[in-house]
Amino acid sequence: IGRNRLFKLLAEDGYLMKTGEGNRPTQKALNMGIMTYSITPLPNGAPYTYVYVLPKGILYFINKYANYTNE
Repeated sequence: IGRNRLFKLLAEDGYLMKTGEGNRPTQKALNMGIMTYSITPLPNGAPYTYVYVLPKGILYFINKYANYTNE
C-alpha cells in the first residue's frame, strides 16, 4: 500500500482528519495513544504538520490492516 492510499484509508477509518489543516490525527487517534503530531514552521513561515505513528500504533495498524486488500 502506498503513502497516498494509506493516508486516504486512515482518513476514511477516522484516524486522520479528512479536512482542515493538513493530515492531523483525529481526537480518536490521539486518545488511543497511537498517533501524535507536531507543527513546525517552514522557512517561508507556513506551518507544516508532521504526523507520527507511535509504536503502539504501528502494532495496532499492522493487526488492523494485515489482511487488507484493495478491491
